[in-house]
Amino acid sequence: MDKQTLQDLAQYHVRSWWVKFRAQYPTIQRATPVVTLNNRLKTTAGRAFIEENPQKIDLSTDLFCQYTDHMIVDTIPHELAHLVAYTIYGDPGHGKGWYSVLERMGIVTTRLHNMVNYRQAKYKG
Repeated sequence: MDKQTLQDLAQYHVRSWWVKFRAQYPTIQRATPVVTLNNRLKTTAGRAFIEENPQKIDLSTDLFCQYTDHMIVDTIPHELAHLVAYTIYGDPGHGKGWYSVLERMGIVTTRLHNMVNYRQAKYKG
């Protein structure tokens, strides 16, 4: 897939997830966050920019290409939960507010991904 197709796919899923987040948190009036595929992120799956307006998230281009399904069901909601947690609870990281958002959304994720470790282990064996 070319980068624009990947970018469109990522934005589609961010929009889809954002609708779900807003259904659970109707007081959030912010527009759908902007997503950027970032070639400089090599081991970090994503990051949230909580204080920007509009809010945005960056996703690793390489990891999105290699682990598209995982990024859609885990990384995108993980990063969006940061934006919600900051807006609702003032939680800028992986604190109680972030965990509360994940729990309310029924999302099971971790602070850190293991995609790179999985890839390295796969090629060693």
